[in-house]
Amino acid sequence: MRISTIFALCSSCLLSLFVLRHHIYIIGEVIYAYSAFPYQHLNYYDFNGTNGEELIPPIHSPQQAPRILHQLVLTREDEPDQDVRSAAAAAALAKYADAMDSCREMHGNWTFHLWTDDSGKDFVREYYPDVLDDYMSYKQTIQRTNILRYLVLHHYGGVYLDMDIKCLAPLDDLLHLPWLTPGAHPSGINNAFILTKPQHPFLTFLISRIHSHNI
Repeated sequence: MRISTIFALCSSCLLSLFVLRHHIYIIGEVIYAYSAFPYQHLNYYDFNGTNGEELIPPIHSPQQAPRILHQLVLTREDEPDQDVRSAAAAAALAKYADAMDSCREMHGNWTFHLWTDDSGKDFVREYYPDVLDDYMSYKQTIQRTNILRYLVLHHYGGVYLDMDIKCLAPLDDLLHLPWLTPGAHPSGINNAFILTKPQHPFLTFLISRIHSHNI
C-alpha cells in the first residue's frame, strides 16, 4: 500500500511537471533575463540618486541612441477588407493626433518612422526573415505590435513611443544612454516608451526567444 501510494504521488508529480513544463520554462527564462540583464540596468527612471545612480552615464557621454522616433499603427491582420483596415488606422491616427504632434513638434531634427501593416511586414521580411512566420501567425494585433517595436529598435535604435504618449520636453538630453525605459510595477519592462542604441543585447535576447515563445 505504501509503495503504491508513493508511486501514485510520483506519477502525479511527473504529470504536473509535464503539464506545467512551458510555465517552468518561462520562469527559467525570466530568472535568466533578470540575472543576465540586471533590472536596474534596464530601467533608468530615477535621476535623483536613489535608484541605480552608478549605472547612469554622465550626460556628457557620447551619444548612443540615434535621433529616430518610432510609432506604430497596426490593424487586424485577419481583416480581409482593406478599406476597413485603412479606416481603423485613420481613426487611431486621428484619436492620438495631438499627442503625436506634440512629440514631432519638439523633435524637428529627428527622423520619424510611422510603421503600418505593410511597412512593418516588409521590414520584418527584409531584416528578420527568421521570425516572419511567427510575426504573421499572431492572432492578436497587440502581439505583432509588441514584437515589431523590438525589431525596429534593435535594427535602427532610437525611441519608441506609444501613440497616446504626449511629449512635455525634448528627449535629446537622454541620447547618451544605451537604454532607457520606465519601470513597470511591480516588475518588468514598460514597453510604452523605450530608448535604445541599435543592437542592444537585451533586445537581441528577446528576439532570439520569439519562436520558442510563440505557442
